[in-house]
Amino acid sequence: MTIDTKQTMTMQIRETVAALSKATGVKADKLEIGVKNALRYVSHKATLEDRFDVLQEIALQLLSTKLPDGAYASGVARNTVGKWNERFFYRSHESLDRDSGDVDADQSYKDMLIGSIEFEARSCGNMDGQRLWDRLPGDMQKLIAKRLRGARLSDAERKALERHRKAQTGLLKQTTE
Repeated sequence: MTIDTKQTMTMQIRETVAALSKATGVKADKLEIGVKNALRYVSHKATLEDRFDVLQEIALQLLSTKLPDGAYASGVARNTVGKWNERFFYRSHESLDRDSGDVDADQSYKDMLIGSIEFEARSCGNMDGQRLWDRLPGDMQKLIAKRLRGARLSDAERKALERHRKAQTGLLKQTTE
C-alpha cells in the first residue's frame, strides 16, 4: 500500500469508527483498535476497494450485534475479516474489464459468456409462465398454489396432480406466438 492509500484507509476507518461509536455507545478508541487489528488480517492481495468493502461489512456486523465493550467488538471484527478472507480466496478474480494479457483467451471467455446468455434468452424467450399457468385447469391451479405455499397435499390431491402432469407432456413445449 502506498502512503496515499494508507492515509485514505485511515481516514475511512476513523470516520466509520466515529459513526459506530455514536450508534453503539462503545468508546471510539476501543472500536478503532479492534477494527485496525482485524483489518491487519485482510489478504495482502486485496485491493483498496476490497478493503473498503471489508470495512463496511465490519461496520454492518458491529451495528447488528449488541456490543458490551470494545473487546467484544474486536472479536466480531476479527471473525468478519476471517469470513471475508474465506470468500475472497474462493472467489474467482476473472474480470471482463481487465485484460489478462492473452487477447485470444480473453475474447474466447467473453464469447463463451455472451453465447451462453444468448442461448438462455433464446430458449426461455418463447416460454411464458403466465400462459402456462392460464392453460392449467382451475383445480390444478389450486393444487399447485397449495403446494407452492408449502402446504401438504393429501394422497388424492397428489395422485390427481401426478395424473395431470403425465397427461400434459406437450404443455412445456416451446410456443412461437
